[in-house]
Amino acid sequence: MAFCYGFLKPRIAVTAGLLARLDDAQLLAVLAHEQEHLRRRDPLRYLLIDAVAKGAIVVPIASTWRHRKEAEIELAADRAALAVAPRAALAGALLAVLSSPSPAAAGLAGLS
Repeated sequence: MAFCYGFLKPRIAVTAGLLARLDDAQLLAVLAHEQEHLRRRDPLRYLLIDAVAKGAIVVPIASTWRHRKEAEIELAADRAALAVAPRAALAGALLAVLSSPSPAAAGLAGLS
């Protein structure tokens, strides 16, 4: 797995298992994707989006709004990755994450 964490001082974590599964181009794509999350402070954005959506639970479109905002965040990170790595590298990295032997990895995949 690879992910960006931390609200005030975001950091990037990449598991040793994922590092072993990726080639250089795929690793570049993953790091560029996560670097965009870090640059934009996306962990904090996700927290705020979730809080607003849960606070507006009685509003029928709150859940749809939350999913749309999350998709926009992930697509921005994917565009940053595609600016430095080939599309096949990004797709291969996503496949490596989703085909991980860990059941948790599929649910936590940060690449869209």
